[in-house]
This record gives sequence, structure tokens and C-alpha cells, in this order.
Amino acid sequence: MGDEVTPQSAYFVLGMPDHARVGAGRDISQAQVFFDEDHAVASVDEHYELARSNTSEHVLAATEWFVLTALIGDGLGPAYGEHFLTYRTDDVLWAIAGGFTRPEEVTDWLPFIFAAEDLHDHWSPGGVEHGLVPSSAKRTGTMDLSRLWFAPVMSQRVFPVRAR
Repeated sequence: MGDEVTPQSAYFVLGMPDHARVGAGRDISQAQVFFDEDHAVASVDEHYELARSNTSEHVLAATEWFVLTALIGDGLGPAYGEHFLTYRTDDVLWAIAGGFTRPEEVTDWLPFIFAAEDLHDHWSPGGVEHGLVPSSAKRTGTMDLSRLWFAPVMSQRVFPVRAR
């Protein structure tokens, strides 16, 4: 899997529209991973302004903003839940991100997982070139956790100053 990466805290700014109010659509985020929480929090206004130029005022008004925190690196152990982003090769189900407390959280955290995955090629389950497609799964006794490189820690609600 390449050179090992020591686990470290990482942060991600995510704007999540209330889909009940605005319909289906993508979350509002920039694929930017921070390794300093203060920098992540300080960038919320910048992310808000970028979203303002890419979406309607209606969607922006229905969006809640979060700073997500995760541990990323090799050799992680799942700290919380039983739900994982996985891929399968032959008869092995490999967990690469998790444990989330609910299956829906896997989807909510995908922008962060994909942005962090882009930082280190060896974390990738293969993507397009190997035809491996990640999926969500609940932990089983046979799930292999040895390639787990992303573990969620917390989600903190933040409020862009410029939105007021």
C-alpha cells in the first residue's frame, strides 16, 4: 500500500442544504482538507462566499454549515459506530472509512472522505482503474479493518459571519 502515513487530525468545511426545503442536490463544499482546526473555522466565510457564487440564494438560505473532524492515516481503529465505507476484492470486505453511528452518515461524510483520499493515492481502493466501487456496509465479523484510513471524530455546527 505504499509509504505509511501517521494518523493525524484533519478538518473539512461542509455546507449541507436542507433537502426537505430545497429538493435533492449536492452538498456545498470545496475539496479542501485542513490540518489545523483554527484555519478550517476561519475559512467558513470564504466557503460561504464561494457557495454564494455557485448556488441560488434559496439553497444558500437553507444550508447549515459544519466543520467536520476526522483522524486520517494508516492503522486507524474505528472509534464509534458500526457503519463503514468499504470495497470488496474476491471474498474480502475491506473497510476504508468508518465507524459511523448511522448508515446515513457515510453519505454525509463522502465529500470529506474523497477530498482526504486525494491526498494519498495508496488509500484509494482502486477507483476506476481497478473497477472497485466503494459501498456502505455494517461491520461484520469477517470485515477486514487493516486498511482503515479515515475515522470520523465529530461534526461541529458553525455560522458564517457573512450570512448574517
